[in-house]
Amino acid sequence: MSMMLALRCLARRGVRFVEGYPRRLAPVSCSTSTTRSSRSYPALPQVTVGVVVLRRRREEEGTTMEAALVERKNEPAKNTFAFPGGRLDLGESLEDCARREVKEETNLDLCGSFPLQHVTTIDHVSRDEEGRVKYHYVIVEFVGLAEGEPVPGDDAASIDWATLKEIDSKNILDKKAHKDVLEKAIEVYSRETGRRREQ
Repeated sequence: MSMMLALRCLARRGVRFVEGYPRRLAPVSCSTSTTRSSRSYPALPQVTVGVVVLRRRREEEGTTMEAALVERKNEPAKNTFAFPGGRLDLGESLEDCARREVKEETNLDLCGSFPLQHVTTIDHVSRDEEGRVKYHYVIVEFVGLAEGEPVPGDDAASIDWATLKEIDSKNILDKKAHKDVLEKAIEVYSRETGRRREQ
């Protein structure tokens, strides 16, 4: 058994090292299984990646940015829209996860001329009536530019586009959070493209 696996096994049994000495905190069974934790009542927080995939929309008043929204085909959140994204796989980088999820859900490639940029990180904890943690997601949001036309992937019912003003008209579970993230993503994109033009 490798040292890292042994330490992980001890951690699952509730043993933590405090000032270099092992301390048992809680009795928990140990398994060397590498399966993903359950979404509900997880043993650990779930790290997920979201991607605000932008493209320009030409209108009479000028150009505005719109973001891709994926309609979920399956539970949880079936028939609601959200930015493309999903859970991070073991050994996968955040940026690789972002690209993979965008490709799987929209069949879009992200534009190489604008590298992925970090927008924000959201800590989402939801508790049940007894106060137990039912869901705990750490959501790392990125912004990227679309290249090509989207085609819904296996777990996507459809793909739509929305500007900041149009978010409220979409079937989105947390419209405020999506608007906040989209607004920040547009700011990051504008700042980065402005900085690149100055170089």
